[in-house]
Amino acid sequence: MGAKPFMTINSMHGDRTSLIEMHKLWSDCHECKLGTTATCHVLGRGEFPCEVIFIGEGPGQSEDATGYPFVGKAGKLLDHWIGNARYTNPFSYAVTNLVACRPTDEEGRNRPPSADEIYHCQPRLSHFIEMCCADGVVLLGRVAQVQVPWLQKNFSELRLLYLPHPAYVLRLGGKKSDASGKAIRDLRSFIELIGKPDER
Repeated sequence: MGAKPFMTINSMHGDRTSLIEMHKLWSDCHECKLGTTATCHVLGRGEFPCEVIFIGEGPGQSEDATGYPFVGKAGKLLDHWIGNARYTNPFSYAVTNLVACRPTDEEGRNRPPSADEIYHCQPRLSHFIEMCCADGVVLLGRVAQVQVPWLQKNFSELRLLYLPHPAYVLRLGGKKSDASGKAIRDLRSFIELIGKPDER
């Protein structure tokens, strides 16, 4: 049980105390039943603070075992997208999920988090977003996209981008698929956008 130390502190702006406090607050959460079956509470990975937050659905088997989000095949594809986007326009980022604990069905297989599970994990996600002080959020997959109204209500200053979930793109052919190429192009455009003054 518990969670791994999960963020690299930006030495110019990061506050180690707030990072430790977040880890203590959420590393053994049992607000929903997922916390009772999790091997690890998967809080996030990346830099703190950062410019962009990537939000997926929930940890899978690899993430539950390691304590870090997006470390399996889907994570490698996400890293590919980010690496290509950063090549032309470097940015700092962090990765997390709507829920910190792995949702499984009765046979132990991955499943999307329920609305109730997402709701009970929103305070943790809010804390993560506030701590990162990001300019933009990238929502990965349809389940994450459903949270757009909540994000707009609670974090109206954030710019939002929707991308297909990397696991879905893997089924379309992965790195060589048209969907993967489009995801990279959309991400590059988004990074350029958040670097400009907000004209909304």
